[in-house]
Amino acid sequence: MKNRNNTDFAQNQLLFPVAHKLASDPSSPVEGQFYYHTGKQLIYVYTGTVWVPCGWSTHEHPISDITNLQSVLDNKTPYGHTHYLRDIVDWEEGIAPLQHTHPISDIFDLQLSLDSKASSSHSHVISSITGLQTALDGKSVLGHGHAISDIATLQTTLDSKSDKGHGHAISDVTGLQASLDAKAAASHSHAISDVTNLQSSLNAKLDKSGGAMAGAFVAYAHGTATNFEVVNVAYGTGSTPPSGPSEGCIYIQYT
Repeated sequence: MKNRNNTDFAQNQLLFPVAHKLASDPSSPVEGQFYYHTGKQLIYVYTGTVWVPCGWSTHEHPISDITNLQSVLDNKTPYGHTHYLRDIVDWEEGIAPLQHTHPISDIFDLQLSLDSKASSSHSHVISSITGLQTALDGKSVLGHGHAISDIATLQTTLDSKSDKGHGHAISDVTGLQASLDAKAAASHSHAISDVTNLQSSLNAKLDKSGGAMAGAFVAYAHGTATNFEVVNVAYGTGSTPPSGPSEGCIYIQYT
């Protein structure tokens, strides 16, 4: 129902009224019109130019809007100031010692808070903890065991494995026989002719029992090769030198 005239309640109460609920400002408002903003949960009043929230806690005023505020502030000490201890009269009165204690009753609601707490060392029965018994019932016993059949596909997996310590025939290993056939036995020997140039190298050596050596004898003195010709070397077995010696012949005399 729309009332197009003013209503005079003759100073009677308007009981249980509810402001008009809107999600945004109503259009074509008049001064004094108000509504309840459902999104911001505030009542807004139209001043004739703007909508103003009632009880808006974030509005601001300049200092000059508040009577005598500037003069009161001028008599205040700046924020963050300090004092010497001597500047404070009777500072020791009412000050608690550095090391002091309080009974529980001195602290508001401390006893009530402590009464709602558990002791430092306490325990619980399983039924005191919501859902604990159900959780435990879903667990296995400590130290439990399983049959192979209890574990999905375990038997199939084991069947595809070789036994521990198993062996193989040579034929089980691809290419092994061919590789072994190409190897020499662990204990084997060779003829001289099996070794390239071995015979020619041996032929160039003196026999262990001695032999004739042609050409100059090369000796090294202080790292430099020097040719020495050694001829008619003889040695004696007594006190008589060898007969018919030539120049440069030496012998060793045993006495």
